[in-house]
Amino acid sequence: MIQLRMMWRRLTEPIVTLDDTEHYQQAKIIASLSLAVLIIAMMGIMVTLPSYTPSQIKGLLPVIGGIALFFIPYAQSRRGHIRGSSILLASIATILIYGATLSIGGIIGRDILHYYILVTIFTSVFLGKRYTLIFLLVTVLLSLHFVVLNPILPIVDAIRGPIAFTLFGTAFVSAFIGISQKHELDKQNLIKEREQHAAQLLIKQKQYSVLRQFVSAISHDLRTRLSMIETNSFFIRRLMQDNPNVEKAEARLDKIKAIVYDIDEQIRNLEKVLNLANPNSQKVYLNDLLNSIVKVYETRLVERSISLDIHNRSPSNVVYCDPDHLFVAIKNLLDNAIAHSPDDSTVTLNMVSDDNMLIIKIIDEGDGIPADSLTHIFDIFYKVDSARTISQGGLGLGLTIVKMIADVYGGQVTASSTLEQGSEFTLVLPIVRTT
Repeated sequence: MIQLRMMWRRLTEPIVTLDDTEHYQQAKIIASLSLAVLIIAMMGIMVTLPSYTPSQIKGLLPVIGGIALFFIPYAQSRRGHIRGSSILLASIATILIYGATLSIGGIIGRDILHYYILVTIFTSVFLGKRYTLIFLLVTVLLSLHFVVLNPILPIVDAIRGPIAFTLFGTAFVSAFIGISQKHELDKQNLIKEREQHAAQLLIKQKQYSVLRQFVSAISHDLRTRLSMIETNSFFIRRLMQDNPNVEKAEARLDKIKAIVYDIDEQIRNLEKVLNLANPNSQKVYLNDLLNSIVKVYETRLVERSISLDIHNRSPSNVVYCDPDHLFVAIKNLLDNAIAHSPDDSTVTLNMVSDDNMLIIKIIDEGDGIPADSLTHIFDIFYKVDSARTISQGGLGLGLTIVKMIADVYGGQVTASSTLEQGSEFTLVLPIVRTT
């Protein structure tokens, strides 16, 4: 039995390499069908041959020739010609069925017309709707032609018999195949979407890994140089104590010191979010978080006469998240708003939440952001105004860090702006809220 199975597999497997698994299976099925019909028909003839008369044997020759035609789609399918072999197989079957109906005739011949449904089902599976309709039309015309040649048979019997059977059977099978194909297509699309999502996550992980290596490589060296800048500024102050321009120099040195601290803080923030894959989620009291953020800006806000209006409209004061991530995200957005706001203006922070979303809006009254820069505002090291950003300090990482936090939490951050009126940044984070 095993040997027969192995021999059948060798006889029906394609002799060419087919990369597509589906095409390979289709070619194997068509070869199996063709070979099975060929073998069964020839065995039937051989078994019944001794009972035939010489005249009947002569009548079998066209039948044997027709059956031998199945070798053509068998050979074609093994060479990978699926469509061509399918059309040949369906055509040969159609011709042989009609030949049998004509040779037998009468009611038995009419009943043989029912076998046309096998042809249309085959075309539905392997050739699609267009070829199914073509073969369906051919079988209907051949059935009507057979009735015309046999006037003793009422045409109504042919219509409600083999024709109706073929039409309704084919429609049912075609509908079933269509639904199955749609289900399979939806399944494949879902698998493809999951694979794309997994690939995107892998790319992001690799990007974060590269960024982590980059930060680790430069942070130590950069901090060493920042320390040198601070040390040199101290000695410059000492050397310029008796210089009449000492006040101007000290103002510039204070500015340099502020820039040094800002760069150092951005590096620390970046190091915090590099471990986003393992957030330290815990209870975070929003009011306490906001109060700690306000303390950071008290001196700067007073110096520039900027008002910070905070509105916490969250129904609960407690959320579960990583406090460092939330602190860094809000602080970086406020840094950006204050840095680009004029003196004597207002920066507004609105915080709202529902059952599973925390929404933070920060609005400033600054110069606004050009439309062509909005699409790049969250890109790493991107600066809308390089000259102004250099004078204010920073590496252009603040908004990039906010976007990294939003992406990892499955949220989003967006920006809208009107020139000469100000900008609005919205951070949405899926965060569990508790009472």
